[in-house]
Amino acid sequence: MSLPAHAQSGNLLRCVVHDAPEAGRLATCTGRVSPRQTEWTFVLAGRVPNVVTRIEIYQVGRDEPRQVLEGFEARPALVRGDGRDPGRVDFVLQDVNFDRHADLRIALGPRDAEGTAYRWFLFEREAEEFAPTDLLDAIKSPIINARRKLVTGAFRDERGRSGRMSFKWKEGKLEPVGAIAEERSAEGGCIASHYVMRDGKFEKLRESACRPGQNADE
Repeated sequence: MSLPAHAQSGNLLRCVVHDAPEAGRLATCTGRVSPRQTEWTFVLAGRVPNVVTRIEIYQVGRDEPRQVLEGFEARPALVRGDGRDPGRVDFVLQDVNFDRHADLRIALGPRDAEGTAYRWFLFEREAEEFAPTDLLDAIKSPIINARRKLVTGAFRDERGRSGRMSFKWKEGKLEPVGAIAEERSAEGGCIASHYVMRDGKFEKLRESACRPGQNADE
């Protein structure tokens, strides 16, 4: 399903994936949670080859971590470098609740039929720390639309239709507001069904052809 130009799937941190992990350190990444913050270092630690159980967060010039995130287990794709490329990790800083501070997400495992699941940590401005949250656990392959303040996630329903569901933040919670589901027609084409949430239920608005270049299996 194609995405609007202003929608983003996240900003990968700059990472170095270690060939020989020491003290369980699998990768070291850097990034900023806001323009006013200095660049922070995020150390992914755990078990080889790609099981992350702890994230250590450091500020420049400090030997001890400013925060340690643990109590979880994630299996992100760790792509090791080849001498020219330091490597890549599915590890993202992005503002998901639109407070102008980047939140943190890390892939829990490889993509399945519904998409990629993530563990999220929201940045709390007052404490200047990341806090775990379960509000986004059900949202797979998230796309953040900052202009419309929407969070959309991939899904596959009981009819085998694939699509994306949209959510908005209301009083600190994410509530579904709409969805688009795609499926094959009897003639082999692709039909997109458009829904809006009203009175706690999805109401079908219309059907349309899927966008050019898309199909119900994507």
